[in-house]
Amino acid sequence: MKNLVKLILFFSLLLYSQIIGQTTHRFFVNKINLPIDNRGSLASANVPHPDPFINGAGGKFDESVFLFRSGFFLSGYANGQFFSNTVSEGSEDYQPGKVGSNPEDTLNIIYVVKKDDTPFSSSWQKWKEAVLLGADFYDGNGDGVYNPIDRNYNGTWDLNEDMPPLLGDEIAWCLYNDGVPANQRLYNVSPIGINIQQTLFAKNNSDLENIIFIKYKIENTGTVDDVLDSVFFSPWDDTDIGDATDDLSGSDTTLNSIFTYNLGEDGQYGINPPAFYTTIIQGPICSTDETNDTALIKNGVLLSEQKIPGYKNAGLFSFAGYGKNSPGQSFPDNLQYVKNYIMGNDGYGNALNPCDTLWGKVYGNVDCNTINPVNWFSGDPVERIGWLDNIPLDDRKFASTGPFTLEKSKPIEIILALVVGRGSDELNSITIAKENVQKAIEEYQSNFSSMTYNPPAPTNPITNYVLHQNYPNPFNPTTTIRYELPKDGIVSIEVFDILGQKIRTLLNEFKKADRYELEFNGDNLSSGVYLYSIRVNDFIETKKMVLIK
Repeated sequence: MKNLVKLILFFSLLLYSQIIGQTTHRFFVNKINLPIDNRGSLASANVPHPDPFINGAGGKFDESVFLFRSGFFLSGYANGQFFSNTVSEGSEDYQPGKVGSNPEDTLNIIYVVKKDDTPFSSSWQKWKEAVLLGADFYDGNGDGVYNPIDRNYNGTWDLNEDMPPLLGDEIAWCLYNDGVPANQRLYNVSPIGINIQQTLFAKNNSDLENIIFIKYKIENTGTVDDVLDSVFFSPWDDTDIGDATDDLSGSDTTLNSIFTYNLGEDGQYGINPPAFYTTIIQGPICSTDETNDTALIKNGVLLSEQKIPGYKNAGLFSFAGYGKNSPGQSFPDNLQYVKNYIMGNDGYGNALNPCDTLWGKVYGNVDCNTINPVNWFSGDPVERIGWLDNIPLDDRKFASTGPFTLEKSKPIEIILALVVGRGSDELNSITIAKENVQKAIEEYQSNFSSMTYNPPAPTNPITNYVLHQNYPNPFNPTTTIRYELPKDGIVSIEVFDILGQKIRTLLNEFKKADRYELEFNGDNLSSGVYLYSIRVNDFIETKKMVLIK
């Protein structure tokens, strides 16, 4: 029955995507193969590929699907009224582009930049369109404008040159908004005016094995209310590790994570099915009672980081692992259900009782009355201690982080990590996945230092002193003079008239070995031929230039 439902959903999504001009991309890192679209849905997009394993929908790991679909809920209060919008099972409240734009605009695509792309090539130039939509970039020359050109003329990227905010081996960025009309949405709630920039990035090596980072930059445009209160961001997924019917779920509050694992051998993965974690790496910024707290926003070494004293990053607030075919355990198809799941209750608003074996079982001589019921199944299945899920079924997971305030034009940035681990059996896979989660956390704490872009070697290295011909030439009234230094030295550049009389000193200072350029303005000079000369160390050269007015 579920396969039939999923098939209907898939073709519905495919038809809807053709209507609104959806674009898709396949994010491939290590052994994770994750198709994505430009409306916030992960794993559900059908991205054609000649390889039958790679082809189609569903996030795949090794030989099988591990993630059927993933998305989120965004909920809170606007003008005192509770709202929720979602990218999840049976509901797509987001469409490509920014608030008020045409979703079919050709700008509203997924922008992809890879580490192996040649600096300043087409993907770097295409990023100009992403910047028009609000995407970040590294501003090498500090002029506030994204213009990726080889200013140093050496065939590679340097710190004083612009580039996309590339982290790791690949980034995939898109922008979407909650502009789907109310009558086409699950809760019949009108759009709030939310823009979300979504960035996936990953590094394809063993140091960050099988980890995909996802950054959500969430903006309230003020369409409905300048301040959205008590906002929660709720990662949602339908994880199917091979066979969907033998999955168990849990939460790990020490790692700000929710996870799915298998009960023993799996029909598709065999004796060692993987475990899958969703980890809140950087939670939303929220108020705190602790004066020593400091919230962090990390965007990589090149874009630096922000520290905001007096605030904190929220962690895992709650986890509701619904889908157990029990009362109050179904998809949140109304707003009250959403409220209840955010609070860690069942769909009817009842707190779960860890002492009731209907909701799992408590192991290891732990007093079930002492367990906080807000984060469901918070025990350790490897050590078999604490509150554990004991009903293997086709689960869904609804976690929440917050609450936070979303003020007009003040975006909140949230970073998740999707992490897979596969060991010698289903429990060892949990151990491997937790080790990978720890690697993801450490990478974040270092501000993604190991994922910092490392440019290729120059294709045009500096081997000699060079004074280039000015350009344009002839000129009126400004021209550019370029020069190259293979060694450090005090550089003097002077301009003379045709009789050899010095009329201006353009430069006289110490410069490190590199390529440089400067501008000469002849606005107050008469037309004619002029000479410009460079003197550095033992090198002297002079060239002619022509001013025509």
